[in-house]
Amino acid sequence: MAVQKKGTSSIQKVAKKSKPSELSDFKNIFTQYANSTTALREFFSQLNPFVAEMTTGIKKQRETYVKETISDFGQRASQEELQELLDFFEGLKDRFTKKTAKPRAFKATEIKSLLVRQFAAKFVRLFFLDAPDDIHRELLNRSILMSLISYFEVLIADLTYAFYRIAPDAALTEDRTLSASELKKFSTIDAALQSVISDVVDDLLRGSVTDWHRFFSTRMKIDMQLLTPDWAQWNEYFQRRHLIVHTGGRVTE
Repeated sequence: MAVQKKGTSSIQKVAKKSKPSELSDFKNIFTQYANSTTALREFFSQLNPFVAEMTTGIKKQRETYVKETISDFGQRASQEELQELLDFFEGLKDRFTKKTAKPRAFKATEIKSLLVRQFAAKFVRLFFLDAPDDIHRELLNRSILMSLISYFEVLIADLTYAFYRIAPDAALTEDRTLSASELKKFSTIDAALQSVISDVVDDLLRGSVTDWHRFFSTRMKIDMQLLTPDWAQWNEYFQRRHLIVHTGGRVTE
């Protein structure tokens, strides 16, 4: 993470009077973050070919099953049953394309032929209820995204804690107050200060990417946007993670 050339950062101001062990915290934090993301990249590289092979195999099995089911139905069905099946498909098309003013919900019990009813049930299950061909790839990609975002959140928290360890007085400028009853719980002023710092970090992590950018810009003179090739896309990654966690990946109104 680079530092802006203009101005003097809070870290630079306290660097001269900080212990080498304190400043090395930042190096250790970035090293841990790099090791975690590298390990995740290697994990994805090793697992991705197997997932791709699995996806191809499932797709082939599904295609074979569909061909065999259609062939079996075509050999056994009468002209009336074929027409009834066509009516079934038309009903589905009207329902999902909303071409009719008030599409009528299709009911399997309305199909007269048992053969058509069985075929319709297989069709609905295959294309609307069963897992899609690429479900394993989707699960892998979601897991990688969740892990990457989690690693970055840990990075944000570790950097913030490290900053306040070097410049604890900076926490006094935060809008935090402790009541007399809360102060009585701490044996020392330092313990109370550490509690304030923990609250500051927790609130920061609950904030948005914009909040993180504002914090690092004002406290450490670090512009996160300058370190991100595409700031809009970077924000979208976090929004996607939010959808996965709270809505299962579905966009809601």
